[in-house]
Amino acid sequence: MSHDTDQPLLSYAHALSPTPFYAGSPLAEVEITATIPTDIDCTKLVFQLPVGTGKEALLAPDAWKAVQGIKPSEGDWTLDKEPNVQGRFTATTPSKPKGTFAFRFKQITVQGHHGTAKVAVTETSAPAGQTPRDRPASVLVQKVSPAVRFSDLRATPPDVECGKPVTLSWKGSGTAEYTVYYGLGQTAPKPQLKDDRWTTTVPSMTSATTFVVKAEGTDDNETVRNYQSVHVTVRKPVVSVGDLSVRTSTQLFGTPVKHPHAWKGAFIALAKTDGLLLYQPTHSIAGQRTSRVFANVFTDAQLSHTQRRTVRHSAEKPKTPSAICLPVPAGSKIEIHALIKPDSGTMWWIPFGGEGLTLAKTDEAERTTAAGGAPAPRLNYAYKPHDTNVSTSAPNKVTFVLYADAASPEEKLSKLTVTLPVGESPQHLTESLSGINSQYTRWNSFTKVDDHYEADPGQDEIFRITPETLTLADVAINKATGVADIEIREVRGDTPSLPVKLRVRKGAPELKMQDLRADPPTVRRGGQARITWRATALAHVKYELVWEGGRHDVSSVNDHTVKGLRRTTPVTLTAYDTRQNNKVLHSLTIVVSVSEPDLAANTLKVARKCTVLGRRQSWEPAFTSAWEARADTDGLLVLSAINKRPDVSLSSDIAGTDAQDTRGKKEPVTLDVTVTAPGGNPYSVRSLAYDPDENHGDLLPVGIVAPVPRGASVRIARDPVNSYEIESLLTWLPFGAGELRVHRNQERQKNPEQEEITHATVVSPETGDTATAPQGADGGRARLISGFRPDGLHIPHAKNVILSWTAAPSTTLTLVYRDAKAETRTEDVTGKAEMTVRGLTQDTAFTLIASEGRYGTGKLLEVATVVVTVTHPDADFTDLHVSGRTNIIGLPEAVPYTFTSGYTKTNVPTDGFLVGYISDTSASGSKVPVTVTPAGGTPYGMTLYSARSADGATTVPDVVFLPVPKGATLTINASTVHSTGGAADQEESRGGPTASLFWIPLCGRTR
Repeated sequence: MSHDTDQPLLSYAHALSPTPFYAGSPLAEVEITATIPTDIDCTKLVFQLPVGTGKEALLAPDAWKAVQGIKPSEGDWTLDKEPNVQGRFTATTPSKPKGTFAFRFKQITVQGHHGTAKVAVTETSAPAGQTPRDRPASVLVQKVSPAVRFSDLRATPPDVECGKPVTLSWKGSGTAEYTVYYGLGQTAPKPQLKDDRWTTTVPSMTSATTFVVKAEGTDDNETVRNYQSVHVTVRKPVVSVGDLSVRTSTQLFGTPVKHPHAWKGAFIALAKTDGLLLYQPTHSIAGQRTSRVFANVFTDAQLSHTQRRTVRHSAEKPKTPSAICLPVPAGSKIEIHALIKPDSGTMWWIPFGGEGLTLAKTDEAERTTAAGGAPAPRLNYAYKPHDTNVSTSAPNKVTFVLYADAASPEEKLSKLTVTLPVGESPQHLTESLSGINSQYTRWNSFTKVDDHYEADPGQDEIFRITPETLTLADVAINKATGVADIEIREVRGDTPSLPVKLRVRKGAPELKMQDLRADPPTVRRGGQARITWRATALAHVKYELVWEGGRHDVSSVNDHTVKGLRRTTPVTLTAYDTRQNNKVLHSLTIVVSVSEPDLAANTLKVARKCTVLGRRQSWEPAFTSAWEARADTDGLLVLSAINKRPDVSLSSDIAGTDAQDTRGKKEPVTLDVTVTAPGGNPYSVRSLAYDPDENHGDLLPVGIVAPVPRGASVRIARDPVNSYEIESLLTWLPFGAGELRVHRNQERQKNPEQEEITHATVVSPETGDTATAPQGADGGRARLISGFRPDGLHIPHAKNVILSWTAAPSTTLTLVYRDAKAETRTEDVTGKAEMTVRGLTQDTAFTLIASEGRYGTGKLLEVATVVVTVTHPDADFTDLHVSGRTNIIGLPEAVPYTFTSGYTKTNVPTDGFLVGYISDTSASGSKVPVTVTPAGGTPYGMTLYSARSADGATTVPDVVFLPVPKGATLTINASTVHSTGGAADQEESRGGPTASLFWIPLCGRTR
């Protein structure tokens, strides 16, 4: 570090008494602390207190005589009051002390005008071993007018239950106007004066909150303001964190809820929280040999992942695997249907938190309408592609796919209209509607009517026939680059809704951007990551890389190193067309994670709602070679696969296929998923895809769910590697945010580049091209403060915390908090991007204020708050949302199960999963019941079946993925055989049974 300038080498802070520091106060005190780094020498400090009659003075001339100075107790300092210069104290020391020293100035009668007084400091300092010289510094002291004086600010209660109200009260001037701010631009109800106290009540508290009370009045014909803050903690709060780490135990699984097997046509439900659906059907309908069951999860109006089972008639032996356990992200729709519905079965919902499976209800009185009376659209939409290319020769023909979904079982719809903008300009998509092929899946029709397309669901109530996929194929893109909007309107009766826009960016045909990556994807705090990508170098295209606090032109390179990363950071690569006023052509985004977690808990418990399952990735590999990847975060890998044949798919089959089936036998294929965590032993899950000839049974599908710890490698192998195709859907559900990174050198197989699904935006006629701001956004205005957060939300006692933020240029910033002495500190942090606060000994709320004047004076523009808890190892929340990466899934522990004696694990110390498979090569096979008995709850479980296939060609293994809550008892019973259900003939009929079972706890690993 260079010290050649006259900038101060010491750092300064101050504390005031009373707080606030009211103009006219007698016997006031100012404490100024000076911190001398270990590599700096300082032997003299001169403090000049401003004396005068104006608002910039700290004290009046006649008050100077009474002021006293008190030296620090350490450092051999002397502090002398200059007799000939008003306001001046000189501190000297014969030694060269290091550390923080407090200089106190007492018995000050504060000058009587509202304003800011600057205490000038001159330090005589130099780097160690060099000649000291004078360097100027200053400390600003804010004086508050009695016109806006208020005191005894209280929150009742200061610690409140989640969802309960809190009342703020204070004593203050009756001439001031009071406003209470909290959260992101929220204000409390207008305060009322009662019994000499001002009061206001906030009805529902869900998370720890700092309230800022502003008093505004007039002093000497000038508007003056005073701010004070109070912090309220919430028991079991609603919390949103970035990265999450848990060491000892996790309690996410709520009380299991049993659902009756009474559904008709299909079982359809919505998940209000993340959770797991456990279903084991049984089939005994006379004359029906098998039942095919399909369990589908739809997220963002499209199929996310699926599992299917072929359930044999109860009279047939041996039975085939039938249990299904599916992870379901919050907000997703679950659909279970069947070809020949099973006549019985058990179904359980195991929530993350406490929310059951609920069906959303729509209240007609609350439905939003726009200013012009048009109702707001109510369906959920997603679509692809959102980027396409124009062609200067033959038109580029594109297929647009629209996904529409209803979130309420009471939803009604007459029709959807889809309008393509027709013309030759950049705002148009195509020059003509001729040649376009419209397609639909579940609905009644999707046809061209005049200048648009109309989709008819065929019935008013559409919940059970959504999500619907509507396709417009062979759309000839016009030759003008630009942005075109496909418009959708929902029609109920004769009333159309506001439009939903599907925004399509038409780019130059030669523009290619792909493979944006970070190396490494996770860095230590303050570390750096090398960002790489592949992009076409074009004379008229400018490439720019943007991240929080940084921007760089990368037009001539394909990599850039982003340095000084202090928190999980999105990095965006954008291409601009310099010929068209830097119009955006395309953009890609990658997230770089910082390893220190935002929340590092010893134990974790969530009572109501937990949204930890993040944005999914999907592939459709044929597994003609080993498929390998590595996990950036914890997550769940869901695999479904079948031998491919006509009229059969993973999520549904066409009824009556079997009667017309003349297929030949296909060889069985085993898919083996192996997960190897850093520092742990690998575990495997194995399942069979088999399509025997029709004399020996029905199609057997692969169905696997595997927990994957952060940093683990995943390998999926097919045995044997045959030439014929299998159909598969492989879905990665991350805990929070993090990719499953597929190895670059492996075969890309069936989907070289998956098109990203884009969410549609609702727009009103008045706003034109501007999308409606999402809930909680500040009216679309760019925020002055963003990313305000500490380097840790939970820190050890007496440790430092580093606060960092990003602020708009020229924003005046003030940081307010209570220090270790329980005194309010007000720090001017204008122009800074971070600050270290030393030695926290109690939970502390930090408030960052953007205002027109220094130290929070003038108009309050924006407030951001964060709370740091100290030595609080156990996290107990009502709601939890995770947006970063996690360290929750622990290392696998082998379960010593034997088929003859079984296995029991009592009072499990944390939530976890039983995973793995059983395999029995005998004809009679094994039947293994698995039961989970929650502490004080109703038992649930599944039964595993494995045996030699009916044609004798192969062994059919069964997989297990079963959640086990903390405190429960896990019981894996000794096996019985399929044929008689008794144990007496077990050993005679069995071949070689094997079990590969593992307990995977939901608690992290030391890194």
